[in-house]
Amino acid sequence: MHLRTSTKRQGTKTYRYVQIVQSCWRNGVSTQKVLGNLGTPPTQTVENLKLALRAAREGKALVVADKAPGLSEPSKVEANLRYLDLAVMLEVWRNWGLSQLLVELLPPTESAAAPADVVTILTLQRCVAPGSKLYAQRWFPTTALPELLGVSPKQFNNTRVHRLLDELHAVSPQLQQRLPAMYEEHGEASSALFIDVTDTWFEGRGCEMAQRNRTKAGHRNKWTIGIVLLSNEQGYPLRWQVMASKTKDHIAMGEMVESIKNLDWVQGLPFVCDRAMGRESSLRKLLASGLRFLTAAPVNSIESYTTELPYQAFSGLALEGTEASQDKDVELVVKKAREIELEEVDEDLFILGLGVVEFQWQSDKKQAKKKSKRGNKDRQDVAEPPPGRLHLLAYFNPQMFVDQRRRAQEHLAELNRFVEELNQELAQAGRGRKEETTRRKIIRRLEKHDYCECFDVLLDPIQVITKCGSKVDSFRCRLDLKPDQWKRRRRYDGFVLLLGHPDLALTGKKLALLYRAKDIIEKDFQCIKSLIKLRPIYHHTDSKVLAHVDICMLALIPQRALEHRLRRANVALSTQACLEIMSTCHLNRMEQRIGSNAFYSVTKITTAQHEILQALNLGHLVDDSTVARTLTPIRI
Repeated sequence: MHLRTSTKRQGTKTYRYVQIVQSCWRNGVSTQKVLGNLGTPPTQTVENLKLALRAAREGKALVVADKAPGLSEPSKVEANLRYLDLAVMLEVWRNWGLSQLLVELLPPTESAAAPADVVTILTLQRCVAPGSKLYAQRWFPTTALPELLGVSPKQFNNTRVHRLLDELHAVSPQLQQRLPAMYEEHGEASSALFIDVTDTWFEGRGCEMAQRNRTKAGHRNKWTIGIVLLSNEQGYPLRWQVMASKTKDHIAMGEMVESIKNLDWVQGLPFVCDRAMGRESSLRKLLASGLRFLTAAPVNSIESYTTELPYQAFSGLALEGTEASQDKDVELVVKKAREIELEEVDEDLFILGLGVVEFQWQSDKKQAKKKSKRGNKDRQDVAEPPPGRLHLLAYFNPQMFVDQRRRAQEHLAELNRFVEELNQELAQAGRGRKEETTRRKIIRRLEKHDYCECFDVLLDPIQVITKCGSKVDSFRCRLDLKPDQWKRRRRYDGFVLLLGHPDLALTGKKLALLYRAKDIIEKDFQCIKSLIKLRPIYHHTDSKVLAHVDICMLALIPQRALEHRLRRANVALSTQACLEIMSTCHLNRMEQRIGSNAFYSVTKITTAQHEILQALNLGHLVDDSTVARTLTPIRI
């Protein structure tokens, strides 16, 4: 059976009527038998009848529309939640056992939101959307973290967050003690250690330990604190300390040395620090600690340890010193480095091994000299102080040599422009100028590049006629370059003298590459400054400031872990780029109907997201059935 619609025209009107007909044979001819006339029913009724008849012919059952989910009005999306980038980072976080570690350090309390979950939320926020703690409370409900962690947005409030910061600060020492073993469990055991110092500033007054200071980024008169960080060669944080911002770098690193020198996992590992630890007082502390340290000598103290650097070979090179000639200049310097038979590692690195040498400490020399003067000048029994022993290695970088020479010429040109502008100002003075004030202005400019010893400042008196016709005293300035001092200043361009523990058993090539690898920790600082946004800080009590630093350091761990996981999977992306790609995939929470739970669906992923998830073996994060089983439905 089926429906047949017929039309009949009468005059200007057209009539439509519907019949139920059945196909049959009559006298050997196929025809249709009318079973019933339906008149002109509504269009919807006709369509329903057609569906019913077709189902009858096919032996299928029909369901009333208000009982069929597929035919009812579709549910609306109640919330579109940030999902995939957070899900990836949470997966890394949990795989590394950080959730379990925090549960052990911060056991659950009667509070609805577990302390470990609150730390997880704050840390993941640092990874994908860093901001203040107040911003975190607005941000949290817009993400899938409530469902992923089973934490209601109402439980993540200002009071809970600030109480948690105090709790985290209290367990920070235990947290840092547990990290080396955790890295070893995941195949990231340390084979070298790197240390460096940075700073951060506050919005507002800051905490009690904050001091007004100029920041390393160049900001003036900010309330700041200093941070010293110890990490391994993979960029994972091992130890960190917060201190007053005016603490000198070598003192801050020296305190870190004292705190770790007896730890088992430190023994025998190369300990790399920048040239701030190359001063004599710091070297003595490093030698006394027993750490297998590697640092660099400040340029002005190189001759205290050796006079064997072949800088004379490069002093006469005629470089064009322009940006356009850079490649040509570097090629010329490389050629000279090969001529004097420095050991070539690559075109940017030539080394000269000097071995373990004995030398006299400068402070000991001065002390012995004072003792000799105080005693009988004819006595020869003044005790000779014991010598120092260091493993020395010099390396030469042609690119650095060219850059330093060009930068020096730019400084000279800058000084010449400064003198010309100053003389114009002095020649148009409207009132008398004092010699001391004018000289001090010039010296401040020379101090900017530490050039005071390279120039003689000459002020020739002149008289200037003002606009009103009176005469005032002024000066004309000259800067006379001291050729010998300038040549001495430039003699170690391109050279770095490495100072290592005498028992540091590495080849010259490995020592040079190890020291140059210290940019690992500089990248850590760059990451926490830019991506994780360590600064500025909005807290104003010491405990909360220290806890903020703890959270930023914790955020480094999943950042680095994901980066290494991408590298092992041959995915040529940084962590930041990966998270940006993932950020467009959201979790949709559908409208909750009376008497039913919310249900969720993941937005369709892109090709790039699919490829990354497959490479990381994380495809289950976008499988709707798996997501439905693992999420905790949240009713808003």
